[in-house]
Amino acid sequence: YGEFMVYPWGYRKDVPSGNDKALRGLLNKLQYINGYDPAGPNNNFPGPASGASDDWAYGKLGTPSLTLELGTDFRNTCRYFESSILEKNKRALTYAAQTSRTPYRLPLGPDVTVVETTSTNTNNGVQVTVEASDAARAYDTQYTTTRQSVELVKVYTEYPENDTNDDGGQVMQRRSEGTNSFVIDLDLDAATGTNNNMIYVQAT
Repeated sequence: YGEFMVYPWGYRKDVPSGNDKALRGLLNKLQYINGYDPAGPNNNFPGPASGASDDWAYGKLGTPSLTLELGTDFRNTCRYFESSILEKNKRALTYAAQTSRTPYRLPLGPDVTVVETTSTNTNNGVQVTVEASDAARAYDTQYTTTRQSVELVKVYTEYPENDTNDDGGQVMQRRSEGTNSFVIDLDLDAATGTNNNMIYVQAT
């Protein structure tokens, strides 16, 4: 317990992993959600622990890994768990899952904070308003990966980026004009030929 997030490497306090910047970028976003301090090499190191599962997962599989030290006591009550631990850590793990497609890249870039859709006068036309920010969902807004401008927003219809299913769909994009708000017009009839559509939004 202790309300912190342990990340590799855990066996030496002065040996950062090869993906230290990316891992700390991910943890910076998770800390915004759950409030837990990162704890790793040269960064609130909690003490050496050999053979830890997060070290093994990172070392053998290359996956970003961490240990969540939950709560403030070895045996917090069920009431405390449900009111002060569960929901914020579910949200943190959901964010980690959402970035798992490219976990060393997506947390370093901007997060989409607002998506709004409005019907237009054209047949099955939709105007998508997107807001994105590099720092809005970061705990430490001075960390190196939170001071970048949003360069591009892409809206995908039907299938997200890198999806192998290429039956229809389209990609519309809008480059930054010095603002974090973007408006993109979609013709969903041309994109999918249906009245029921799924859109995916990504900012870079």
